[in-house]
Amino acid sequence: MKVTNMSSRERAPKRLVELSDSPFGGLFGDTAELRVLQEVVADPFSDYSHHDLMELTELSDPSVRRGLRVLLDRGVVVNISSDRRSPLYRPNRASKKLTALMFLAYSILDDETGENSMDMAVKDYCGPMAPFVDFLETAAAKKEGVKDVNGARVYLSEEVTRELRGVLREILKKGCKEGRLEKIAASQ
Repeated sequence: MKVTNMSSRERAPKRLVELSDSPFGGLFGDTAELRVLQEVVADPFSDYSHHDLMELTELSDPSVRRGLRVLLDRGVVVNISSDRRSPLYRPNRASKKLTALMFLAYSILDDETGENSMDMAVKDYCGPMAPFVDFLETAAAKKEGVKDVNGARVYLSEEVTRELRGVLREILKKGCKEGRLEKIAASQ
């Protein structure tokens, strides 16, 4: 068996290589700002120097500077260093714009590959979805483990369920002590 030393780029299907060559699959065109943005979105857990982004994007110093200025102004990245000569930039993971762009990047890849990366990312972002609380005791709420209130599905994480259970318990205790629960029951 003959073994060749091909890079992952050479082994990848041509269409995926084309997609990776243009930011966000070419959906918004191909500008310097988009190339810088694509690198930040591709790895939002890394910090980037100006020089790092020049190497990653193969762009000139002024082009990277312009791209960073746009991302800073929009709150997608933040400058985390006090060194004015060699600033260090970090993706602002609290930015909803960054999160949406990450989902977009997953969806573009999924459309081409048939995978479900975006679905998994959304589930991870939203947290566990299994537990729910039936506030209204409606019959529809118990169908297939999904809370359905006026056509909307309501899910609560286990942590929120525990916290809400404690709050409701305190409210009921207080209502019992003050006699308000008996008044409500008698009026119905």
